[in-house]
Amino acid sequence: ESGVAVLQERGLLESGMVPADLVRHVIRTGEGVVLDDAINAGEFADDPYVVRHGVRSVICSPLLNQGRLSAVVYLENNRTPRAFTSERLELLNLLSAHMALSLDKARLYQKVRQELVDRKQAELALRASEQRFRTIFDSISEGIFVLDAATFAILDVNQSVCDMLGYTREEILRLDVSDLSAEAD
Repeated sequence: ESGVAVLQERGLLESGMVPADLVRHVIRTGEGVVLDDAINAGEFADDPYVVRHGVRSVICSPLLNQGRLSAVVYLENNRTPRAFTSERLELLNLLSAHMALSLDKARLYQKVRQELVDRKQAELALRASEQRFRTIFDSISEGIFVLDAATFAILDVNQSVCDMLGYTREEILRLDVSDLSAEAD
């Protein structure tokens, strides 16, 4: 098999899709590892993944951004030993800050996009709730005034008030409570 797989699975280390001991080591130490012939020598030769897949060459490196782990790059070659060199690990380390920064930006972008979607859904739910409230508020046959407790300014009225007084809602909202009490006299 050949190809590239981007694995983002939460339970990746338990999934058997990578040599878990090796990846844990890289995460714990924050240092990259190059294995010349993983199946035949080294501290990871007994890893179940290495044994099952006959892993030969491996390079595994942390992607660090400002000292914080963003991801781990794991490359393997099962056909030939010594496919990866320490020079390639150095190059990968040089590129890792850029890759980690790109990953962090992509995660931030995804988070912002999700927050935007969530906000739009909340706004739609709020509009629907306001519409239900307005429908109920206006369908009540008794007149309802909503007043500011401090100033007694009219903040809202239902349709029954408009019908009783013969004004539109906008006209009533421009009035003061004292204007309405003067009309009643």
